[in-house]
Amino acid sequence: MTASITLLIPTYNRIRALEAVWPSYFGHPDVAKLIVIDDGSTDGTRERVEEWAKCAPIPVSVIRHDSQRGQPASRLSGIAASETEWVLFGEDDVWIASNYCSTLLSEAN
Repeated sequence: MTASITLLIPTYNRIRALEAVWPSYFGHPDVAKLIVIDDGSTDGTRERVEEWAKCAPIPVSVIRHDSQRGQPASRLSGIAASETEWVLFGEDDVWIASNYCSTLLSEAN
């Protein structure tokens, strides 16, 4: 089965929260890519995520807004950059279970 989900994580100045949940976004066989949308953060989010991405088991990219544009704009930026059949929104402070993506994909199909 080909991975068919892009996980999108909008964030703004929440690098510590994101760091705590970061490992939960990997190990999902249906996920092809992770995109973090940095909505103008001033806490070094982009740089930190780019560093983590070097060790990630799937491709990770960062979209950077120069100024805070809000959650809807962040989500739209992530959708526009996605190339998979499905997108799934994550949160910068929520740990996702190991079967979360596969369960949602199964129900969607």
